[in-house]
Amino acid sequence: MTESNAWFEKMATIPARWDRMIFCTGAVRHGGKLADTALLIGDPCTGRLANKGFFTCPLRVSA
Repeated sequence: MTESNAWFEKMATIPARWDRMIFCTGAVRHGGKLADTALLIGDPCTGRLANKGFFTCPLRVSA
């Protein structure tokens, strides 16, 4: 999915950058924007290495 559709609204896009790590709340559906799947390479030494992990921690809200 790269844009909004009848079921999901695209809320934000974070540009790719070398050594970037992104954390987001599990309450919001999220995923990678893969516009050109031909660029997916199976070798993590030359392609993209991604890890989608789920962690439990308290959500702190500051005013």
